[in-house]
Amino acid sequence: ISQYGSLAHSSPRAPPPEQSKRPGKDISDPSHTSKWLSEGIKSPMEMIAEVPPIAVHQRTAVCHGGDDVSLGHPVEYITLDDTNEHAPNTCKYCGLRFYQVGGH
Repeated sequence: ISQYGSLAHSSPRAPPPEQSKRPGKDISDPSHTSKWLSEGIKSPMEMIAEVPPIAVHQRTAVCHGGDDVSLGHPVEYITLDDTNEHAPNTCKYCGLRFYQVGGH
């Protein structure tokens, strides 16, 4: 006999727990994607494209996503060999563009 005796087998089973129901989504709510496709609202890609390329005097740029470290991204080292203002290299995390000034 187990510590629970025979009661464990003879008691009726409890009904399964009810699953919580999420509130219904209103069809009129815009999706995340449609928000950026609306007229007059720029997408994040359009906004970052408006930032001019950043001139750097070394061969390597270091990007961490901006001045606020808590809102940035992992440090990215970007090689700037063979870059110029019209052909910069881009940070893969945030899209900022960098080029070398006075390179070898």
